Amino acid sequence: MDKSFSLRFETLEVPATDLDVSSTWYQKVFGLEEAWSDDDHVLMTPDRFPELGFRLLLARTSAPTRLGFRSSATGIDHSFADIVVDDLKGYHSALKAAGIDVPELSPPSNDWAPHGFALLDPAGNRLAVFSYGQRSDAAE
Repeated sequence: MDKSFSLRFETLEVPATDLDVSSTWYQKVFGLEEAWSDDDHVLMTPDRFPELGFRLLLARTSAPTRLGFRSSATGIDHSFADIVVDDLKGYHSALKAAGIDVPELSPPSNDWAPHGFALLDPAGNRLAVFSYGQRSDAAE
């Protein structure tokens, strides 16, 4: 590939069964804001957190397929997006206080994995939140 091109990820397109519920969830969890919408889409931007670096397009669907998968080689569940946070415990506590369903923090199951947790959005899409800096201080 010619290095004269400037490339970046701009928009993640995410299936949603209920646009209002999903939009509210992404606002509460990641601080995204609605930039535009129509009957079948909601475009969300990271105005409060520009370091996220991408936009999210929620697209209405009744299709059963969701984002995320289990590795057939390792049996590990993978997310469609990984979000890095500088204060994992603080963010985890803030999500719980906001009423977001989050699993308890526990040590990584593999020695190569960072400390973190998975989230399912209202449509069942899997995202991961983790911190490299807090890998060794599991749930206390």
